[in-house]
Amino acid sequence: MVVSTDTISLQDQLYGKDLPDVRTVLRESGQTEELRVAVMKGRANYLCLRRWFEHMDDPIEDVADASLRAKILLWLPHTQTGDKAELRMNREEEAHWRKFASERGRCSPKRCPYARVNQCFLYRARHLAANAHIVIANHSLVLSNSTQGFVLPPFEHLIIDEAHHLEGEATSQFSWTVNGSTIEEPVRALISPDGVLQGGYFSTTSSFLARSSDSNAVKNTPLAREKAALGSQQSGIVSSLAGALMARLGEFLPPPRGMRQSFSDQLRVTEAMRARGPWHELVLTWEQLDAALLQILDSGRWFLKTLDALSLPDDDTNPESQQRDELTMELQSSLEDLTTVRLQLVKAFGQDDGTRVFWIERSPVQAVISINGAPLDVSDLLRQEVFNDAKTTVLTSATLMIDGSFDYIADRLGLRDATQLPLGSPFDHERSTLVFVPDDMPDPNHQNFQATVNATLLDLLAASKGRALVLFTSHSALQATHRAIKRPLEQKNIAVLGQRIDGSFRQIVEQLRNNPGTVVLGTSSYWEGVDVVGPALSLLVIVKLPFPVPSDPVFEARCELSNDPFNELSVPQAVLRFKQGFGRLIRSSTDRGVCVVLDRRIISRRYGDSFLHSLPATTFQVGSTYDLPLATARWLGTDAARGETLSMSWGEQW
Repeated sequence: MVVSTDTISLQDQLYGKDLPDVRTVLRESGQTEELRVAVMKGRANYLCLRRWFEHMDDPIEDVADASLRAKILLWLPHTQTGDKAELRMNREEEAHWRKFASERGRCSPKRCPYARVNQCFLYRARHLAANAHIVIANHSLVLSNSTQGFVLPPFEHLIIDEAHHLEGEATSQFSWTVNGSTIEEPVRALISPDGVLQGGYFSTTSSFLARSSDSNAVKNTPLAREKAALGSQQSGIVSSLAGALMARLGEFLPPPRGMRQSFSDQLRVTEAMRARGPWHELVLTWEQLDAALLQILDSGRWFLKTLDALSLPDDDTNPESQQRDELTMELQSSLEDLTTVRLQLVKAFGQDDGTRVFWIERSPVQAVISINGAPLDVSDLLRQEVFNDAKTTVLTSATLMIDGSFDYIADRLGLRDATQLPLGSPFDHERSTLVFVPDDMPDPNHQNFQATVNATLLDLLAASKGRALVLFTSHSALQATHRAIKRPLEQKNIAVLGQRIDGSFRQIVEQLRNNPGTVVLGTSSYWEGVDVVGPALSLLVIVKLPFPVPSDPVFEARCELSNDPFNELSVPQAVLRFKQGFGRLIRSSTDRGVCVVLDRRIISRRYGDSFLHSLPATTFQVGSTYDLPLATARWLGTDAARGETLSMSWGEQW
């Protein structure tokens, strides 16, 4: 059986928190055989010993590189898993991890000295998974198993936890991005003008053939040298054309807004755009690039065929055979990478079959231009690649239903004929949860909305004594609120922590959990990643209903396929997100809290019923922002409910 959840951290939670309970229940029921459980992650999570010992003495690039190597040196003698999660790396160290991690296509367990003696962390994990009753995986790994194969051991039963994420994860898994570096990296591996490879695998293979006494090698050495030299010319052509292609793509986007823009620019490629002259000129550049890539791929296949024809013994101890095998493995890997990139470009610039959406993007900060593709509909892909492979599939989540129905999620995942079983909440929300909606808030699009949010939060958070999570839908709004409330609330001994301002996700959540009187302002991952039990999180504020961004290329293209995109896509996706946010508040049967929704559209618009009806039964109150602090204080039993005056007047706030 495979149990799949959304993230690696949730995998660790299942293994460390939930599986011990399962084992206890089995023992109490008389089961004598020990339940074998394995956690399986993507190969990039595991240290590759061969790559580590090859690169550990390379010149140190920066402080983060030095820090990571020091951590690995201290950790390696003690780890049993080789799992990078044990290292607790920061973002800068993560960037250097790749050169030490296991990598698809660059590993041959038959030839690897560590795999042969069961020291390879990846294959040790796969061996444990193959002998386990339950394998705990994540959605990305399950989807990789369908596209790459042999990632997970054969299984008959699949449980998908956090199933509301499956469409998004499948969209991401079957999507791709190509930029200049994506094109040039596999070419440089094959044909490198300098560096460690001294000419890349073409040149290395040519030199290997020249040294070999095999008759086929002797015969093909002159042609190998010609192809290596021609490859060097083609490499320069590819670099030039790839740069020109990305520059032309960038001309379709608006100019960057500042030197270090913190958000990406995206533009969907439409039929109207394809019909214009500038796109036709772009296609001509791509056709030239494609011809150069095909020549390199043809030469690479010739090198592979030549190596395969050598009459060398199939003997691990023979140095020449070993070098041939290593060259073959590296050539195959680089050629597969280059073939994948070429086919992605063919999909983007060739004939559009209408099943995908394409867009141009400029990345934040570094302003890298890329062409991107994603499937319009993943339901058939999921059925063919995931659901049909298992005898039984169970999808579970606290947020699968909208307004009492599974119809939306069943349609999006291609499971219209699935058996449905709604289960209620284990918590008594009517007694534990007050949902308060102020009816005098401006519309979220009104110019005074942000200022009113800031003013409302000052009195509300003072009344709750902090202990709050405030959820936003944009970083700009979060930052504006952070600037407005941080100093006044700190004067009342209430700490205000902002996402991307005051520490990492883990640091901020730990401070909320352990430091009384803390307020966290969050967006994106904070809508579902926060799990704080007890009074430390007693107030949840949802500033705006979390509608998806209408300009997102994939969402925009999917909306065009619908007769009523707002009600069929926007509202359901926002409801699911809203339910996830609401779920941050009550995490145990003894929790008590207040959920405040500052977006009055939840009571003034017809679609608001979909949000409210999707929540469990709660104590519900509509009132004014003036009544809100006292209602909150009374529900939570704070000092303000017993007659203390809130010291912050409107004049002091501004």
